[in-house]
Amino acid sequence: MILTYECYNILNTSYIIQTLNRILRDLLNTNFLSFVLNSFKFYHKT
Repeated sequence: MILTYECYNILNTSYIIQTLNRILRDLLNTNFLSFVLNSFKFYHKT
């Protein structure tokens, strides 16, 4: 049971990492990251 639970956790973590990678790739593709960085610089300036 413990082994199964650990395997499930590993699979779950891997799935979460894949999802985060896909989201990051999408954000980079849409230049959303640069938009956020520019907004942050602008906000930091004022």
